[in-house]
Amino acid sequence: MTKIAVVINCQSKSKIHPELIQTLQNQSHPFDLIYQISQSFPKRLALALQLSHEVIFFVDQDIILSSSDFIKINSDFLISIDKPTLLTGFCINDHTLNYFQKSYNWIINTWMHGRWYGNEEILECENAAGGIWILKKQDLRNMQDWSEPEFWGGEDTQTVRYLQTKNFKILRHPKCDIFHKPNSDFFHFIRRAFIQGQALSRWNLRSRNRKWPIFEFSFNFFLVIPAVALHHLSLIIGFIFEKTQSVKPNNRPTQPPKR
Repeated sequence: MTKIAVVINCQSKSKIHPELIQTLQNQSHPFDLIYQISQSFPKRLALALQLSHEVIFFVDQDIILSSSDFIKINSDFLISIDKPTLLTGFCINDHTLNYFQKSYNWIINTWMHGRWYGNEEILECENAAGGIWILKKQDLRNMQDWSEPEFWGGEDTQTVRYLQTKNFKILRHPKCDIFHKPNSDFFHFIRRAFIQGQALSRWNLRSRNRKWPIFEFSFNFFLVIPAVALHHLSLIIGFIFEKTQSVKPNNRPTQPPKR
């Protein structure tokens, strides 16, 4: 039987979504549970190099597994692949999420693959979502030159780019999709956009032996401005819609209007 470790990356055990623990308890395949009190992507790889398990699942504190066979199906699939592979999945939205949470998941999925919506195929992606990473220990044997990135944000992008220099494929399997429950509001949304833009610009410019401050500032500036404009536009439309509905009490919606 395949020896599997599930590592929960969390700020503290109290921050872990209770449904994640429940879905882990319902898994059909046995595993060892490890808590990593850190949300740093580089520390994931550092920990994986120390473990003796054949397959290692890294899951975030705010995700929920999508089936009781999640660990078995995805570990069996990963073991069947000969080439070094990082297995991941898209973020599924549900009715419990707010506007910014759904938008955040939409951006994550689009960043991974442009044809993600409704796609049930196994896809090779350019990037990997941080909510779920699955790796084989044997694929990490050539990681002796690994060192933690010096940047203060976007470590997930930098870690994925490092794995790609080691000829890793980034694969999405539909059975690896997860429910993602991010703690996201407008300011968190903008902050993540800023950090992601910074990480991409720094990585791209460093790989070309260039300095980045001016490009990095302009990249992030023009990324944030449209997001702010769209946010305020959605607020105005929502306000007008709510005022229009309030004129006719009998037609007032029972659910808050979607922006």
